[in-house]
Amino acid sequence: MAEREMWRWSKTYKQGDVERQILHAADECRADLIVMATQGHQGFLDALRGSTTERIVRNAKCPVLAVPAYSDHQASQPESVVWRPAV
Repeated sequence: MAEREMWRWSKTYKQGDVERQILHAADECRADLIVMATQGHQGFLDALRGSTTERIVRNAKCPVLAVPAYSDHQASQPESVVWRPAV
């Protein structure tokens, strides 16, 4: 993806707890926005504890934009996009 004037982004690879690593990386780089793909609940345990995206939305210090991820076999109707403004 080409950079635009005044825009910066980077790719980082981390190991460990997904939620903790995303939140730490966002704090470390003073992120203005976290963008994540979401596929909904994958099973009973996810429904109980919430998805990774839901946990990031609840705990992030910056806004989070959750974008529905679609595959060829999914319905073409879009899901609701989750967004939480910075506080």
